[in-house]
Amino acid sequence: MKISFYELFDLMAEDALELLSEDTPDSETQSSSEATINGVLEMISQKERPHVFKKKKMIRRLLLVAVIGIGVSAAAVALANQPIILNGVLLRIGAEEINDANRAYVGKEMKAGHTAEVRRESEIREEAAAGTSSRLESERTYELPDFIKGIESYEKLPYAMDTFESKKEDGYYTTPEIIFTNNAMVIFTKEGNKGWKLKKGQTLHFETEEYPSEVNQGRGQAIIYTYILDGKLMNKDYGDGRRGISQNYDLKAEKSGEYYLCLTGASSDPISIKSGRLYVE
Repeated sequence: MKISFYELFDLMAEDALELLSEDTPDSETQSSSEATINGVLEMISQKERPHVFKKKKMIRRLLLVAVIGIGVSAAAVALANQPIILNGVLLRIGAEEINDANRAYVGKEMKAGHTAEVRRESEIREEAAAGTSSRLESERTYELPDFIKGIESYEKLPYAMDTFESKKEDGYYTTPEIIFTNNAMVIFTKEGNKGWKLKKGQTLHFETEEYPSEVNQGRGQAIIYTYILDGKLMNKDYGDGRRGISQNYDLKAEKSGEYYLCLTGASSDPISIKSGRLYVE
């Protein structure tokens, strides 16, 4: 059986509301002490009444749904805290900074574990063009960053979304080395999850390099670029998929606002990028 977080909470809310409504006396009953006494005597005279069975069943159901909800939440948190690669196996969709634990797998062709799903750039684009993606809002298994207040297309959400803080240098921001999987979105931020405030006509430049990969004979893998504007993820129309070791992208502000740059992996195997630069002109 497949059930989402939203359906779990709906079940819990429905049962809780029905239980509360049953236990809340109406105004007529409250005003009649005689009716209350008679009701109590009637309850005592009967060991079990039908509504008691119903209430017990509802309580058990409510508890069961709550336990399932807690279990699913715990499992999601545990999965999110897993590394994306372990012992040469791709465990999950996502992104993380390159570190001692995953550095050996940079540029390597990966074997996917049972929880990972990979798609090629052509499949992503065909799905986006046809609007047939099954990744609806109710099926999303990760929390959106607080600064995302709206989404252009829930159907085109990535399979994972991770934020990475850039460090302010002399006139620019440096981005960390990152390894990210197919259809995982990388979002760059400034300190405190802030974006770049651009005036109309200004450009946010991004420069980085990919680590050569066994995929495509080291010629580079495809990255799709998009952005967030004033809290809204602009993902209805995917940005250009850029393939190559050298990755340079210019995000030009069509109107004034706060911008975040987003990168989505569009290769069958993880993409690894070196430390890069972000600056405004």
